[in-house]
Amino acid sequence: MRTASHAVFCQVINNRYANFIVVRPMPQYRSEEIRDLLLQQLQDGAIATGERLPSERQLAQQYAVSRPIVREALQALKSQGWVISKRGGGTYAANGLERSAPTLLPGHMDRNIGLQEELLEYRYALEGQTAYLAAQRASEADLKKLERAFLRLQQAHQLKDAQQEATSDAIFHLAIAEASQNRVLHYSLQTLFDLLRQHISSNIGSLSRRPETRLTLIRQHRRIFDAIHRHQPERAREVVYEHLDFVKRILTDLAEEHQRLKEKSGTR
Repeated sequence: MRTASHAVFCQVINNRYANFIVVRPMPQYRSEEIRDLLLQQLQDGAIATGERLPSERQLAQQYAVSRPIVREALQALKSQGWVISKRGGGTYAANGLERSAPTLLPGHMDRNIGLQEELLEYRYALEGQTAYLAAQRASEADLKKLERAFLRLQQAHQLKDAQQEATSDAIFHLAIAEASQNRVLHYSLQTLFDLLRQHISSNIGSLSRRPETRLTLIRQHRRIFDAIHRHQPERAREVVYEHLDFVKRILTDLAEEHQRLKEKSGTR
């Protein structure tokens, strides 16, 4: 007996005696199985990079499942970076860079030392030159905005509000990028704002037991601000690198301390 909950497919078999129909129940797929079937096609190249996947309706018909099951499978693939949704509709096979995007989500920062190091490399590559250009090009309006950002950072530091300090720190660096008058640099940093904020938040949280270190950080930000405000490009770039060198040393020390504690607890 055929019911709504049981999909069927028919196979017509011809032989010398008769034509007859064999009716077999079609497999009942779960969203995880649909995900795995699509993933196999993506990995094998059956669905090429940049190729549009069939619509939810088409996939639901193909696998004889409901559209919510297909939607759940596609969402899982999206969260893993295998597919992306594009404006205007449609789901597409992601390229290598797009597949790395989920690991760049801010929530991954605390538990991913490698990602922290990569972001620090990114900051080395861009922030020194950004500060250099800001010191050369900043308008009066830019400098006022940068001053407000620094005062906000200073206030959060004095209040010992770690989350607000992290946000204010990221806003300060974003204000420097805006003052550089380079739209690409500004957009680049703005795009990674949440990641930068989480990186700073992770650092500040780790440094909560080291007030002298946090004091050094706020003083470094003051020197960066002063160099830009005085239109000293070389000095601005220099103090940014000093700041990032200091952050790198502290992160290395904290990682080594964490490893020692881990080894110590493992020997008990």
